[in-house]
Amino acid sequence: MCYDFCTFEETPKMKIMKLKSLFAYLIAFSFAAFLFSACEKDDDDDDNQDNTQITNEQALQVISDYAIAQNMFAEATDEADNAARVSDDSLENNKGGKAVRDGSYPEISITPFDLETWPKTIRVDYGPINMMCEDGRNRRGIINIVATDFYRNSGSELTTTFEDFYQNNYKVEGTRICTNNGENTAGNLTYGLIVNDGHITTPESKHIYYEENTVREWVAGEETLLNPWDDNYLITGDQTGVSSDSIDYQLNIHTTSPLDVLVACKWVRAGLLDLDIEDFPTITINYGDGTCDNQATATIYDVEYPIVLE
Repeated sequence: MCYDFCTFEETPKMKIMKLKSLFAYLIAFSFAAFLFSACEKDDDDDDNQDNTQITNEQALQVISDYAIAQNMFAEATDEADNAARVSDDSLENNKGGKAVRDGSYPEISITPFDLETWPKTIRVDYGPINMMCEDGRNRRGIINIVATDFYRNSGSELTTTFEDFYQNNYKVEGTRICTNNGENTAGNLTYGLIVNDGHITTPESKHIYYEENTVREWVAGEETLLNPWDDNYLITGDQTGVSSDSIDYQLNIHTTSPLDVLVACKWVRAGLLDLDIEDFPTITINYGDGTCDNQATATIYDVEYPIVLE
């Protein structure tokens, strides 16, 4: 985010934001080797295959497009969540000068600026030309957020939309809703994330469509707010979309084996994920037993392929 000032130095906050969407990149860059080897085997048995099956290149393009869409929404909406936290602090501590910024970008405004009236509209304006932010992303345009309550309060809801908003020259459109579900039966805070009508227009004017419905359970690290590196999340749910080649895709995280993400670990530590691409066999990814390493396996046609994560 770049609410106080924009620098090129990588901060802990910047690293956290990147790690939140890391698993999409792991998927994109780790599939290529096993996907081609698996499909080469299928090509040898071409008489038994449907000739309408999509090509290896199209399958890889689906994975790449998914990674772009997921990452764009993760980073853009992280900006929205962070703006909401800045707004909470500004309201509670009467920091009107920080909450309403004029003359420098991004300009942030809160309407109405009081502690009693809800919902509130938070407007984050990056200006009409690209600006470099702390996370190394160029942004321009406007993020609009409607908040029903303080971000940390159970039941609060943030509805985020975009107005001529670009991130690294990718246009981001759609509606994202983040709901604080409060504590679950295990006593852990959970957030529901929904993306409706997600639409990414690439710099080459290609179109990627994206939907998300996931839940993140904060299972460790909440008590040490000043030490983000011990934060641990379990992620469940699904993501769907249409690639730039007009091919449908869907990702489903196994409910009984959620993705285990530790901020201090570069890789997803555990969990099972199914990737379904139109006219292509289901690919199941197993991220392991909870060890922080770069080893995973992919199963396609009941054959396991080792993956070394980037």
